[in-house]
Amino acid sequence: MTPGPRSSWRAALTVCLAIVFAGCASAPPPRSLSEADVNLVVGKWSGPADYVAPGSSISKPTHRFTFTADGKFSEMMGTWISSGTFRIADGKVLFEGPNSKGALALYESDGQRTLEGSGQVLVGAWMSLTGSGPGRYRLELRPDQ
Repeated sequence: MTPGPRSSWRAALTVCLAIVFAGCASAPPPRSLSEADVNLVVGKWSGPADYVAPGSSISKPTHRFTFTADGKFSEMMGTWISSGTFRIADGKVLFEGPNSKGALALYESDGQRTLEGSGQVLVGAWMSLTGSGPGRYRLELRPDQ
């Protein structure tokens, strides 16, 4: 007896689900940062950002952050620049300035660090960047080499 289309479909579904669950199980949780971990985030970071705002979308521009040991940050996307202060609280990097605010979690895997999280560009800054209302962005940053 040869397998019918139904058993081939079940086999394919089983393999797909196994791959999905294996990928989910291997993703490490974020590191819970304390104030003593500030040196893990100090430095220059960059990576893609997904921006979404009413009536506007900018797909995957390079977003650059610099965190300094004195608790200050600057961020840049194209010609848009923002700065402010950051702190470590609730296990994350919280940043805030007059143009933006957000939270980033530190992930470590195979000796590689990644800061992932989201932010919000506040109304005036976002309007100058896109011509629309307030916008949110999602980040995935890696240390610059």
